[in-house]
Amino acid sequence: HEVFGSFFRKKRTRIPTSRVQRNINLTFTPRRSKIMETKRQKQINELLRRQFSMVLLDEGTYIYDRAMVTVTRVVVSPDLQSAKVYLSVFNTENKMEVMAAMDENIHRLRHALAGKVGKQLRKIPELKFFLDDSLDEFFRMDQILTKLRAENQMGTEEE
Repeated sequence: HEVFGSFFRKKRTRIPTSRVQRNINLTFTPRRSKIMETKRQKQINELLRRQFSMVLLDEGTYIYDRAMVTVTRVVVSPDLQSAKVYLSVFNTENKMEVMAAMDENIHRLRHALAGKVGKQLRKIPELKFFLDDSLDEFFRMDQILTKLRAENQMGTEEE
């Protein structure tokens, strides 16, 4: 230890952390914090959103009859292996039936998407569909507010 004594003393002046502790500190994120998306993730999100909406225009009539399905957003995982596709469904009473039809035809949709984005992406991410109720909630809240305005329970607009 005499030969390497100065080397060990310099190392002790730093905060001692093991490799495991460093990894834990780097990967720890609070439960409510949002993980920042990289620029590449944002680009792929937008690319998949636009191209998947085009796929639904082409293939959608074969999958669901009269329903209107729009892609509200796409979120790609950091490793670009999976993508969550958020869909809004209109002109139908049973939205879950449309979502089930989308899940049944996921391979057909993914293959059509690969034809559109195959040049930009090496591997097409696995798709998972989620129903986006945000527009339905907006229309429901708008109806409630108009009803309250009609009954004069909202107060004046100056307040």
